[in-house]
Amino acid sequence: MSDNLDNKPDNTFRSLTGHLELERKALILSEKGDDIRALQVSTRVLYIRLYHATIPPYICSIDTANAHTAVARVLEKIIVKLRGENATLESKYRAQAANHYYAAWKIIRSQSAWNLFINV
Repeated sequence: MSDNLDNKPDNTFRSLTGHLELERKALILSEKGDDIRALQVSTRVLYIRLYHATIPPYICSIDTANAHTAVARVLEKIIVKLRGENATLESKYRAQAANHYYAAWKIIRSQSAWNLFINV
């Protein structure tokens, strides 16, 4: 994906596929090793999915959980690259990753409980 997406007007909140385009861009940036930009784009995807949890077009709550997991994985890659060089930054990113994993777990758990309730 070319970087000319950065020069276009930001219509991702209005686009039905904006979050998918940004998710793809985050994966490409992560593969290239640009983890800070991948973190920024993944966080943007998470904000879009949280926004569309209550505003049309609605998205599935599992998509929000997946966005939390994607942010946590990028944070883990950054932690591995730090290799103990900056303990304060490493502990900050570790706590943020844990918070995102916990948020994803809560969403998945509530979805599972709801499915169990419906099937009874």
